[in-house]
Amino acid sequence: MTSCRNVLNRRTLKSRSRTLYILLTSILLLQILLLFLVNSNNKQLEQINRKAKVNDDDEIIGRKIGVRTERQSRHSVNQSVELGWPETYSSSHDTHTPYPNRVRVNISEDEINTFPWRPETKLKFIRFLEPLLFSDQLGPESDSHCPIPQVPPPKGLCREVAWDCNFSPTFVQQDRLNRKLFVYCSGEFRVNFVDREESEEPLPNRKFAKDPVWQTYHGQQTLDFESQFADIECKMEKDGRVVSSHHNYRTQFLPNNKTKEQMKVYQDKKTEEPNWEPLSILSVSLDSLSRAHFHRKCGLPKTAKLIRKLYQPLADRDSNEKTETEQSHRAFLFNRINSISGITAMNLYPLYAGEYFSRVDEEERVLKHAIVKPVKEWMWQYANRRGYLTSYGIDTGNGLMGTRTTCKDCTNRPGALPHFEHLWVARENSPVASHGNKEVWSGLCEGDTMLHDYVINYTRDFLSYDYPVKWAAFDLNAQHRAEHESINQVDDSLVRFLRSVMDKHPNLAIFLFGDHGQIYEGEAGKHLGSHLEVLLPFLSIILPSHVIRSHQEWERNLLLNSRRYTVFYDVHKTMKSLLHYPHLNDVGGHVNNRSYNLLTDIIPKSRSCSDAGIPSWSCACNMPQVVPKMNWNQDHYRFVEHALDEINRKHSKEVLLLKDPLNTNTTTTCRDLHLQNISNIIAYRHGENPKGEEMNQYRITFNAYEGPSTWQLMVDSQGIINSIKQMSRYQKYDVCQDPRVSIEFCVCAQFPDGTP
Repeated sequence: MTSCRNVLNRRTLKSRSRTLYILLTSILLLQILLLFLVNSNNKQLEQINRKAKVNDDDEIIGRKIGVRTERQSRHSVNQSVELGWPETYSSSHDTHTPYPNRVRVNISEDEINTFPWRPETKLKFIRFLEPLLFSDQLGPESDSHCPIPQVPPPKGLCREVAWDCNFSPTFVQQDRLNRKLFVYCSGEFRVNFVDREESEEPLPNRKFAKDPVWQTYHGQQTLDFESQFADIECKMEKDGRVVSSHHNYRTQFLPNNKTKEQMKVYQDKKTEEPNWEPLSILSVSLDSLSRAHFHRKCGLPKTAKLIRKLYQPLADRDSNEKTETEQSHRAFLFNRINSISGITAMNLYPLYAGEYFSRVDEEERVLKHAIVKPVKEWMWQYANRRGYLTSYGIDTGNGLMGTRTTCKDCTNRPGALPHFEHLWVARENSPVASHGNKEVWSGLCEGDTMLHDYVINYTRDFLSYDYPVKWAAFDLNAQHRAEHESINQVDDSLVRFLRSVMDKHPNLAIFLFGDHGQIYEGEAGKHLGSHLEVLLPFLSIILPSHVIRSHQEWERNLLLNSRRYTVFYDVHKTMKSLLHYPHLNDVGGHVNNRSYNLLTDIIPKSRSCSDAGIPSWSCACNMPQVVPKMNWNQDHYRFVEHALDEINRKHSKEVLLLKDPLNTNTTTTCRDLHLQNISNIIAYRHGENPKGEEMNQYRITFNAYEGPSTWQLMVDSQGIINSIKQMSRYQKYDVCQDPRVSIEFCVCAQFPDGTP
């Protein structure tokens, strides 16, 4: 009896347990279902909020960096909902939106594809594109199949900084029209009028520029200025003793004897091509400037404002603005241009030669201070053959892409400034004062003048010279610094210069661009955005308004291409074709076979990095992601050790003997590097190999004890190194560098260690 009762109790307990289990399971499933519905609803609301109120992006991204899918990252131009703007458009990213109250823009694919455009279609499309192009986000929306994650910049990126150039008092005034110098020096002063045109090889004085020839004067003087360069040194006296001496430098453009030769070439071309309507070309490179940074308050806000006015074709917002027919130029921006790397030569070479410049080519350039890779054809050589006067300048005096001469094939070259010889480089961006919350920095100064003003003034004179066609280019290096505010010092001069040359030269086409983006220092450098900014530079093409009015299809193509995947090969082809205006298809010489003319072609939405000839390790479109430290493995450390071995091998006894077999002295000032730590790892997924294994590219940032120095390694999952670059300023090692080793890879003894 007791046994039966026990069996019954066990069955009852088991039945109750089963019922309780089913009940708990049902409750759990119900909770999961409710959670799914809530999350789904939240995602829909989040998408709606992103469209309806863009400034909510900060909160969404701040909680978690969202990597969008390719489908989410593209606007679909056949869905007016996707293209629609809210009644009130406001964006915390778009810091320069002068028109906060906007109407909804609905535009269909049929409207865009129906050509010629109706005026209202063009205006609607321009209004739709405007906030996407003038945004300081890393990856504004695009219809290109090039997804870029939305990553906010580091906090505190832009400080309040003012700029001054007060290392030397101003005691020289220049009359550019009459070529005179007025010197106001109370004591003795001397002047060197020798032109500083750098040589490709060392001169008998073992330098790359001629020795100065000084002429001494006393008191105030008016001097004839008959050279391109003048160095005026004034000695300041007190109680009959010289207590200090200061330099003022002055530059100007002077035509040389090649002008007559070029005029003959031009006249022959004009006879051969009677329908040629030649345009002049200006190319301005802003080193280390990303598209996003251009629009920030510590970027080029005044220049951005000017570009925005040039972008708007109709004075529909302000009756005081010029109408489309009165505006001399139109500007177009591109938000999907991909640089090849954070190295200037690797980006300017495709732009000016239409060819790839490899890592090996770059290392040889740094070692020899010259480009030894054979060049099929430089842009200025092509322009020379069409009868153009050509000029290429750089503000630091470090030569084109770090080579000794700026452009030895150009018909005209500005003189190189003594930025290094007179040790101005040591004073770059040093604090000089403080006013309230705003610091005052020296900037990149040479005497009493900002470095960039010398080459800007020269180029303005060159463009104003009485000759029918000119091709001019110059590089500005203010942003080639660790401080994010450095480019800001160029803003005022650049705006004045652009306004001046556009007003005076209605047939001038302008290419304004960054060769690559800047690299954040310290903790900010671990940020995914730092890597993306390097690969997403700024690009604007500014064309004469009469060109756009005469060729409406080109305007349509430029607007469509503004959101398509663009590379420097395309800019090369476009710039070269304008030397044949209006017959752009007549372009000859070398052109990359994967390039598009941004004026006459429409880049496919589906264009990829491989389609454009961009290496996978420098592609900005493959949704890079930070690898969490917990996922770092032995392979990653092995890749870094392999990179260190390669760096150390560059100054090994075997390599030094190979370079100079007659020199048996294999001692070197370059030190072997040892790994201190890995800072961060960023991964790109590039498909699978035949075995089904995932293939990745890695960007690994690591530090070495020696220096200390910081390095960036690009390597694939098989351990094949694509790039090694020192991120710390390797210029500090030039005093102890072994000349047999590239300065970038020679970390030599400093006292104390780490001295900048």
